[in-house]
Amino acid sequence: MPQEAFGTLDYWNEEFEAGEFAEPFDWLASWEDLEVAVTALVPCKDARVLIPGCGNAPFQLDMHQAGYSQMVCGDYSEVVIQQMRASQATQAGAIQWDVMDVARMPYENDAFDAVIDKSLMDCLRCCEDATNIISRYLDEAFRVLAPGGVFIAVSMHTEGSLRAVLHGRGWKVAKMERIILANGKAEPVECHDSVADLSGSADDSPDDLSGTTSTVATAEDHEDSSDDQHHRRSPAVVASEASCSVGFGIVPKQRKVVVTMCVCVKQEEGCPVECSDSAAKRRSMLAKRSKRNERRKVKKAEAGFEQANQDKIG
Repeated sequence: MPQEAFGTLDYWNEEFEAGEFAEPFDWLASWEDLEVAVTALVPCKDARVLIPGCGNAPFQLDMHQAGYSQMVCGDYSEVVIQQMRASQATQAGAIQWDVMDVARMPYENDAFDAVIDKSLMDCLRCCEDATNIISRYLDEAFRVLAPGGVFIAVSMHTEGSLRAVLHGRGWKVAKMERIILANGKAEPVECHDSVADLSGSADDSPDDLSGTTSTVATAEDHEDSSDDQHHRRSPAVVASEASCSVGFGIVPKQRKVVVTMCVCVKQEEGCPVECSDSAAKRRSMLAKRSKRNERRKVKKAEAGFEQANQDKIG
């Protein structure tokens, strides 16, 4: 399966309907893995919580069972949203399930106290024009987050990669740490609590993040066992010339998976004017970069076609 498939709606609809992900599955981490961290960051059980790109993960069901009563879960796939609605049809005070494009969220400004991204950014890396889509998604996550609210992201990407894409908005990093997930336990590797300001210009961000690497599933991982009960699938950043820079490997549950957990807090005063200007500059920069990359692809294709013709003539 080409990596780009993970960035298409048709793939996910098919997989949720009758494919590999037809059964409930937690990407990267379960509620058991993150319960201590999330409850410390969102202690109020009446907090308004948004989980974009929710899929059919047991995570949100377990979080709701733990007492969080105002949860909204959204996904681009109508198939999985219908499945999740049906699974809670008889329950009072159920989760709100929405079909949602994360780059154009249907919610009011400052609507949520917490937004939880569990490997969504990893998946969006597989979309065509991924850099632009991730930027628009984070703009939306920032917009719907109330002042003082927290954006919690768990990703296979490194601290540097996450800081780069989070840059240019009026929030601050309250925590950035590498954690080991193993058998339902989260162990910190290293922690950075210096509260970095990310409201600067996006021009300071690296131009290309495709080379960023993290833990990758190896061939030995696939050979350990074919039983799904002994494996945990997780996105792993891989070097690729394709537009998708995230591959999906299989990592045995018995083996430790290192991920990055990032917590951003939206400034109490909201996004300052200069932040809005920065976002506009960022979108303009991304549009120019996208056009530049397209021109490079066209030139490369033309060069390849010309070389092929010369080889035939020779």
